[in-house]
Amino acid sequence: TILPFANEKIKNRIRNHLGYLDANINSKSGFKYKNAYYNFAVKTRQETELLLNPLMTIETTDKNSFEITYSDKPHRLRVTDKHKPDNPQAKSSIPQKETPSKKMRRSVQRDLW
Repeated sequence: TILPFANEKIKNRIRNHLGYLDANINSKSGFKYKNAYYNFAVKTRQETELLLNPLMTIETTDKNSFEITYSDKPHRLRVTDKHKPDNPQAKSSIPQKETPSKKMRRSVQRDLW
């Protein structure tokens, strides 16, 4: 029963962010970036790569251990146009910066190792 519970928690976290966007879309500091996986506005560059991986499987490996497999794909929630950063009504007064391409992001990640 943990699998559906955990995945629902992740979906709720994303829904809460969409609610936060609704409540703060006209905030003074604005939303400068967009998330690469969910395609909605975020405040900081570190959030552009945030992926809340859905759980796929959970297996007991011994008495006190579990092995969890996560999806590498984001949850698919309906993101309305008002939450998308390219919607003129969703934009704050501060222009948003484009998230680097996946190829560029991976090359930067490789450089870190």
